[in-house]
Amino acid sequence: MWVVVLLIYVGFVFVVLVVLLSDGFPSALQVEVSSVCNLDCFMCQRHSWGPSEEGLMPLSIFRRIEDSLREAERVALYGVGEPLMNPDIVEIVAFARRAMGESGEILLTTNGTLLTPKLAGRLVEAGLTSLYMSLDSLNEEKLKGIRRGIDYVSALENFKFFLKNFGSDVEAGVEYVIMKENLSELPMFIVDAAEMGVSHIFTSHIVPFSEEVAKQAVYTTISEEAIEAGKELIGRGWQVIVEASRFFVSLGYVGSVVESRMVELLSEAWRKAEAAGVELNVPQLLGGEVDLNLLDEVRETFRRAERVAGEYGVELTLPPVTFKANARSCPYAEKEVATVRWDGMVSPCQEYLHDHSLYVNKHSKRFKAHFFGDVKERSLKEIWRSRDYAEFREKIGTLPKTVPWCGNCPYSTLKCWFVDSNQVDCYGNSPSCSECIYSTGMAKCNI
Repeated sequence: MWVVVLLIYVGFVFVVLVVLLSDGFPSALQVEVSSVCNLDCFMCQRHSWGPSEEGLMPLSIFRRIEDSLREAERVALYGVGEPLMNPDIVEIVAFARRAMGESGEILLTTNGTLLTPKLAGRLVEAGLTSLYMSLDSLNEEKLKGIRRGIDYVSALENFKFFLKNFGSDVEAGVEYVIMKENLSELPMFIVDAAEMGVSHIFTSHIVPFSEEVAKQAVYTTISEEAIEAGKELIGRGWQVIVEASRFFVSLGYVGSVVESRMVELLSEAWRKAEAAGVELNVPQLLGGEVDLNLLDEVRETFRRAERVAGEYGVELTLPPVTFKANARSCPYAEKEVATVRWDGMVSPCQEYLHDHSLYVNKHSKRFKAHFFGDVKERSLKEIWRSRDYAEFREKIGTLPKTVPWCGNCPYSTLKCWFVDSNQVDCYGNSPSCSECIYSTGMAKCNI
């Protein structure tokens, strides 16, 4: 009897949560005004797209989200492209300002190449409140290698003009993708940027679309709990498995035991992992994929960066060095953000905007776009309140309980069939966020 009562109660709570989540408006919006770009950044997921993914948002589609703009506190006008490629960008900013009133935040991220003095003035006059330039180095050759096709001198002069003329009225910042190529440069970069007039620096770890890009990552997808549990296994190689196999073969077939320190290490690591409530990705641990020296270098670089930022009065946002699998969260769900693609399709986050490749946990996967509606057919309010979207937000609102973390699972590295795409995971979620680097906080979106 008590089981029936419990099931009824759980069902009631679920219905209440869905009803609550099906009400109201998103608190913030991310609108991809352009998925077209004039650069060829080496780490960009656009390399894995098809041609049909590219486009510019017409002003007529942007106007379709007016009701949600009126209720939103913030709108970020960028996606996976260069916003200033859109010829209607000034009108888009002006429309957002009229809809949001004086208090709404309007943010734009740009590579700086098209930010001419004239356009900068028009954007600010239209109501822009925040502008961030994607700038991963102040070394000309290094930046040209990262942001391929950039005119370094012109882009930097554009940004300096903006800082000098509008930096006191508009939040002017930099977005910096952290990688091996520029890690050591970060503290001095903060000094130079501050002296240019930059007030905010927003950083993120790299999100690789290929194995080659993944070589630049300075983090691991194995969680802090799993690293601690398996610390004694790190870098020992597959000889550990060979020796453990000898132990069990001798026990099963000979009847005697071959003493093995490796069996003790494996058993102790599994005990610690179980106590911490995580899986143990033994292949990655043994293979040396967790570089403790690199993590120490990142930790020390971040300490120096924070110290310098404090001295120069720069607001610095850093990702963590490591993360806890049991503390994962979705930034889009937490901040109640809806994402609109250039063609009006509504997605739960930027990662779901386009079909693309992802290289994570030592394997490639095909990440399929996912949508809950089209603002050309229904209002964003209706889409936000739809049952499917509300249930999705309810699920990812409790990520550690409802979505597995593949980074700690040995089967992900050994390429189990669940990790070929994001279509379904071993908990039955479809689509799945089980390898989302943003959920760990290692990758960040300025939303």
